[in-house]
Amino acid sequence: MNPPTAFTYGRPLSAVQVNATANVAGSFSYIPPSGTVFPAGTHTLRAAFTPENPSAHNNAETTVSLIVLKAQQTVTFDLPPFALLQQTFLLNGQASSSLPIFYSASGPGNIQAGVISFSNVGQVTVTASQDGNENYLAATPVVKSVMIIDAAQTNLKIEIAQGSRIITWPDDGGLLILETTAALGSSASWTTAPGTVETINGQRRHVVQPGGQTQFYRLRAPQ
Repeated sequence: MNPPTAFTYGRPLSAVQVNATANVAGSFSYIPPSGTVFPAGTHTLRAAFTPENPSAHNNAETTVSLIVLKAQQTVTFDLPPFALLQQTFLLNGQASSSLPIFYSASGPGNIQAGVISFSNVGQVTVTASQDGNENYLAATPVVKSVMIIDAAQTNLKIEIAQGSRIITWPDDGGLLILETTAALGSSASWTTAPGTVETINGQRRHVVQPGGQTQFYRLRAPQ
């Protein structure tokens, strides 16, 4: 039996490794048997030969070393582009090895038991990593960033042109909802858009519309 080529953890023993031959008729048994999954490291594979005609031929044994390499793994991990200062949520990283993910944060973010919370507005960078173990190599860390905004201090821009009212606010990934105390009418529209403009005073800003009408707008987090 020839020493097999090194192979990666997770691959079971097969005919590629249990391949002993003899110059007389008989059968082989293997310890451990085909289908065994070894941990990473160096192991011994034993082949025992039983001749078909034991009166003419003796039993025989041979051993070879098996080298099992650590397997590679990958980490997948997502963050929304924006989050509210008042939010907390569970981070969703996964490793292809099913080993646990470890997180670290820079900026105004804090992670406890996989749940992230925020202490201030600004950019938070989160690194998801998996350091490997006896069978897996360390994964390449995945780094994602999220911009933290305060629902109470979100910038709002209101344009009035030819009777139309166009309202824009920072592109928050759909986290904020625009409310108004009166129907905007068929000529009004609102869209998300990046950038900073006017600051809402205490979440509300009133605008005198053409004809002297006053309307109030507010951005709030979904319930």
